Amino acid sequence: MQSWEETRTILIVDDSEMIQDMLGQAFLLKGVGLGGAPAPGSSDAPGAHNYSEYWENVHFEVVATDNGSMALQYVAEKPDKFSAILLDIEMPIMDGLEILGRLSEMGVPTKIPVFLITASDDDRSVTYAYDHGVMDVLSKPVNPAIVWRRVTSVIELYEKRNKFEIEVKKKTRELERRNRQLDEMNMGMIEALATATEFRSEESGEHVRRIRKITELFLEDEDIGSEYSSEDKNQIARASMLHDVGKIGVEDKILNKPGRLDEDEFEKMKQHTVLGYKMLANIRQLKNLPFYEYARTIALYHHERWDGRGYPEHLAGDDIPMCAQIVSVADVYDALVSKRVYKPPLSHDEATRMIKDGKCGLFNPRLLACLDRIENRIRDHYNNIGH
Repeated sequence: MQSWEETRTILIVDDSEMIQDMLGQAFLLKGVGLGGAPAPGSSDAPGAHNYSEYWENVHFEVVATDNGSMALQYVAEKPDKFSAILLDIEMPIMDGLEILGRLSEMGVPTKIPVFLITASDDDRSVTYAYDHGVMDVLSKPVNPAIVWRRVTSVIELYEKRNKFEIEVKKKTRELERRNRQLDEMNMGMIEALATATEFRSEESGEHVRRIRKITELFLEDEDIGSEYSSEDKNQIARASMLHDVGKIGVEDKILNKPGRLDEDEFEKMKQHTVLGYKMLANIRQLKNLPFYEYARTIALYHHERWDGRGYPEHLAGDDIPMCAQIVSVADVYDALVSKRVYKPPLSHDEATRMIKDGKCGLFNPRLLACLDRIENRIRDHYNNIGH
């Protein structure tokens, strides 16, 4: 039971002052003494009333008018003021159906229950009323006790529904907040894993962020991105940051060797793809995250080449997952334009020319065509970050 006094306002639109008064009294007296119920203070039934506990501490106010335009103005000016609207269907200036049509255009019946009062048995009018959102049709001559019961029951239903919707929205916002927080934690874990190797190889950790950006640019292309949903694109971009996570298992003397790797060293370096694949599989917390399978696929296959001369499985053509092919191009580009212990940085034009000419292995012709379309955006991004 409510423990505070609240106010509910009922708007009555009827050209009969008698009906206005009759309906108004039904709400001002909360139906008490109407329809055979005991009046307040009756010795026959002390304290008796005919309203539910829901209305125990509620005070009703009534606004009555015989002017449809005025009624519309009331609602337009204070849309949250009224708990219910009662419309007479037959009025000389603007009838109830026209008012209802205007209220329907304003979306009022979805928020405030509207009732039509009529002495007519015209089915077309009733059908129109229900089609335009009226909650109930009350017949004349009106019985105030019945009006009270039917109207307050619907108001109670609307209010409980609105309260429920508010609670749902509140819980939804809280769930979204927690999901964002969880998402941030997941990103923190990704970045921690991704940058661990970069710090070992004397990089700042920005390499993986640049790879993610280039991957995003490829996925934004109409041709390349058409294969994936928006969510998949987001997860592939995240997964791209873990492409070299397996280098954590590569010896420092190989990882940071300033000169060319010998054959044995290169074979050990190539194992970072398999190591990354296995490492990700052993991190239990990652397995339920949406980027997990993309991350494993990219870690394992981002050094495969279109002609089958890559590693570790010598896949060729479309047998190489597209997500890994995209990251492969991004990784090669960033390696070329970045300073490494074994080489100085190349210019953007030199890097893209080498990739297109096959100097770094053969790539999917679709990706090379895409590179033509996005290379200026890649250049702009690197210029903006001062690379």
